[in-house]
Amino acid sequence: MQFAIPTSGFWLCALCLPIAAQQPSLQDVHVDKKPGAATGRALVTIDGKVRRIATRALQAWPIMNGQNALVLWFDPKATADQYRLRFVEGATRKRRELGVVPFSTAELIEKEQDGAWAFVLSGANGAEPVLIAADVDGIHGEIRNATDPTIGSNNLSY
Repeated sequence: MQFAIPTSGFWLCALCLPIAAQQPSLQDVHVDKKPGAATGRALVTIDGKVRRIATRALQAWPIMNGQNALVLWFDPKATADQYRLRFVEGATRKRRELGVVPFSTAELIEKEQDGAWAFVLSGANGAEPVLIAADVDGIHGEIRNATDPTIGSNNLSY
């Protein structure tokens, strides 16, 4: 099945900067969990120094050729929708909440086109597989009962 991604709006965003305009790359993006803990600190190495970019993190990925990061984290204050996705800008380490996701673990694929980036997270809500489509501004779609995503030049196949 194919899901068409509109080329206006989804791929175009004011905050998607060309890679050349961004500064340091994030190296060794990972979550440091204590033994037996479900969450931990999301850490990166920037210019040889280890920096914390999130707490209560479940998973973290380098994105956009290592210039930024995505963090899947747990919000214990929320009574529902406790799993959230956060964008971390590598050059400034500013954080932006992208939205709620229905799973605690996921696989990530990303695609760049004309300087704009799209991300797809593949996970499961219980036994139901779910895909989340996002960019640096937020989550734009949730597709239930979908697996094996592939991002084409202007579409998402699953």
